[in-house]
This record gives sequence, C-alpha cells and structure tokens, in this order.
Amino acid sequence: SYGHPAESVYPKAMLDPVTPVVFPTDMEAAKATVTAKGPITLTIGISTEESNSLGRVGDLLVAQLASIGISATVTILPQGAAFGLKDNPDGPDFYIGKLTPDALHPENQAGIFFASGAPINFYGRGLPEADALLQEAGTLTDIAARNALYEQAGHLYFDNGLFIPLVDVDDVVVSAKGLVDLDLRAAYAPGNIDYGSVRWAE
Repeated sequence: SYGHPAESVYPKAMLDPVTPVVFPTDMEAAKATVTAKGPITLTIGISTEESNSLGRVGDLLVAQLASIGISATVTILPQGAAFGLKDNPDGPDFYIGKLTPDALHPENQAGIFFASGAPINFYGRGLPEADALLQEAGTLTDIAARNALYEQAGHLYFDNGLFIPLVDVDDVVVSAKGLVDLDLRAAYAPGNIDYGSVRWAE
C-alpha cells in the first residue's frame, strides 16, 4: 500500500515514461524455459543496512522464483560490500538495492548507476548502444526530446536484463498535526522535507 509497480528504470518523479516497461506474465512459458535449461539456482544479494526492508522483498522473490522452478536464496552482504561486486566472482547473481540519486535529472540516475563505468554500476556491466543514447541526451535542452532518449536507453538496460526496476516507493512522513506545505523532495534521500516551505496551518 506504500508503493506501486515500477514503470521505468527511473523513478516516476524523475521521468514519467511514455511507454512503461512490460514484464513477462506467461508463467507457464517461464516454467517451460527453466525446465529446458535444467536446474537453475540463484543468489540474491541485499546489503545488511537494508536487510530489514529489502529482506522481505528478497523473500518474496525467492517464493516467486520457486513457482517457476528456480531455486533462489538470499544472502546478506556486509556494509559496503555491494561496491565490490564487480570484482567478486563469488558474489550474488543479482543485487537488490534502492537507487536514490542526488537530483531529479535523469542523468543523475543513468550516469551514476547505469552507464558503462558509472561509479555505482555495481556489476560493472555496459551496453554501448544505451550509453550512446545517454551521451546524446546530455547534449539536448528540449526536455521532451531529452527524456525520450533517456527512456529509450532505460528500455535497453531493462530488455537486456542489466537493471530490473521493481517498485516506486511512496514517501511516508509522520508529522505533528497542523504542519502543511512539507514539499517533499523526491531525490536523495527520499522523503526529505523542504524546511523552507513547511509551516503551521493558519
């Protein structure tokens, strides 16, 4: 009740996609694919500092993967270990994390997490055709045209399985009765209140 299925690899507050990503829904076809490939096992990594909230997500994924014949387990990574995944051949097969950029420009998502060589591209994966779209988008001042390229790059990352968005999480803030105009900031950290606008209701 505090989120909704992701429509893009970017937070919706940053980029509202014209064409949302489409997740496969044919579970029988998925089972057949898994059966044809033989036994498949996966490990899901979650950082210890996020294990309380994301651990529940990992457990749900384990159950869902089991329904199509994949044996998955969740492993809790020590603090900071996610930053060494690209150099760890024994690390988890994939990592669940929260992507919280510093600003709401799509470059702050793509350039930090998705692009080849990005500082928080945890597995160090690259997709040159998507990188080229990001480079071109960075030269544009027309926001609609710029966002179209960022969205196109996002589809490439998703379609190639490099980044799979799960959910856009809603901000939840508990405040004293009478506070208004909280003007939540949608960038890092989500839920930050703009103390320049917040006031008591008259």
